[in-house]
Amino acid sequence: MVVFAHVSTTQRTIADAGPFDDYHAHVGYWDRMDAERTIAEIECLERIFAVPDTRPLSPSDLAAANRRHDEMLAQSPWFRLWQQYGVCCRS
Repeated sequence: MVVFAHVSTTQRTIADAGPFDDYHAHVGYWDRMDAERTIAEIECLERIFAVPDTRPLSPSDLAAANRRHDEMLAQSPWFRLWQQYGVCCRS
């Protein structure tokens, strides 16, 4: 019978397991990862998303853009003056 006095479970497991090389245990993960392929996929996605969207804006898109524009400029006295006197390009 083996008695472990003041020894943690981890220490008992490692002691019972025999020689263990922790450095080589994680190498398999990096062996499966192809860094150059990953970089190529990222660059491809960057090219795809860099292309401008050529679809026409819907009325709800225009309304949302106008609302964001108005909210951004709401504190400007010039913008409020233009809105008040109808100088803006929309009503």
